[in-house]
Amino acid sequence: MKKYLIAVVMCLASFHVSANKVNLDHQHNVEIQKKEFQQVMENDFYEYLTELKAADLYIEPDHRSKAIFERLKNQAIRQHPEAKKWKWEFLGDSQSYFNAFSGVNGKVVLGQDLFDQELFSDDELAFVIAHELVHSIKDHARQEFSENYGAVEYIKLSQRLELEADYLALDLVKRAGYNAKNGVVYLKKIGDYYSEMDIEQGESSSHPSIALRYNLLNKLLK
Repeated sequence: MKKYLIAVVMCLASFHVSANKVNLDHQHNVEIQKKEFQQVMENDFYEYLTELKAADLYIEPDHRSKAIFERLKNQAIRQHPEAKKWKWEFLGDSQSYFNAFSGVNGKVVLGQDLFDQELFSDDELAFVIAHELVHSIKDHARQEFSENYGAVEYIKLSQRLELEADYLALDLVKRAGYNAKNGVVYLKKIGDYYSEMDIEQGESSSHPSIALRYNLLNKLLK
């Protein structure tokens, strides 16, 4: 990637071109970089998936969870038609419990306890999945990759993107026919769990505090 970028810079420096030509070249190079990044992320995901299955840690989502995912996926595609071409994936990881994460192009992985209907309602599960889908739709992973890990700038960016995923997830949840207000109760439950386990989240974390996220969303819903 670095060699490629250096080559592009040297090439552009060798020619005197119009402002419009530079702008077109820049857009073209950005698109190439985006495709390269997404391909690397896709490869990493499928390597992770292979290792997960080999270690017998893979969880096949139940019918209920798949149905919720499909409803959200369909709404996401309606808003972003290009997502119809994605290689969508939905699965569980038994190493994780209440956490979820996403990859590029509609990859969503849930911790095993999120599938438990006695712990989390349909609305809550919909909010979790929608939050992860927004990360894919908004290309958040590539934005975060542009910042140095551990840097103050990275933490600020990461926290801002988490809040953006929360806000946009509310709309996606509603469009899919779920109750957004009931959905954000997930955050309260996780906040209570962190308190019981004496786990702190805040300014030094890549995520805003659970309390902040929960309070902001409730104000927004009112």
